[in-house]
Amino acid sequence: LNDFTKAQSRFKDVGGWTQDQDVDQVLKGLGFKPSDSNRLCSEFSGGWQMRIALARLLLSQPDLLLLDEPSNHLDSSARDWLATYLSSYQGSILLISHDVAFLTKSVSHIAEVSGQTLIQYVSCNYDKYLVEKEFRAKTAMAEYERNMKEAARLQGMPLHYTRIA
Repeated sequence: LNDFTKAQSRFKDVGGWTQDQDVDQVLKGLGFKPSDSNRLCSEFSGGWQMRIALARLLLSQPDLLLLDEPSNHLDSSARDWLATYLSSYQGSILLISHDVAFLTKSVSHIAEVSGQTLIQYVSCNYDKYLVEKEFRAKTAMAEYERNMKEAARLQGMPLHYTRIA
């Protein structure tokens, strides 16, 4: 009886009771019809096979999800669904995409690697990140200009520098 209780608890922990609903939700979100579940994967085109691979990845729920252009091969409704799904994903995501609307909708924290520095933007979608990044750049330029003026003043030399736009 103890082994059965442990097994039942483990079954619950790995999503055994909700597995069918989770699979249906992901497949529907990615554009599959209920009748598609009776087809072999090999019967689908390359683009649909990419969706199958994406569904399998999402359903495995890894702690770290690595996605390179995941919105490729997706129509607009599947792309919107995926962005919403990723926005509430419990693990960490490394997401590469050129789709600005997708990034804005799907991310809430951004980590930027610039030079040898990691800059974190917490509670920040992509649009807000762009604004914050521009603000940091202007602040850094103003600080640089102040430092150059102060160095010239301390050295008693005229100030000559080129402003970088």
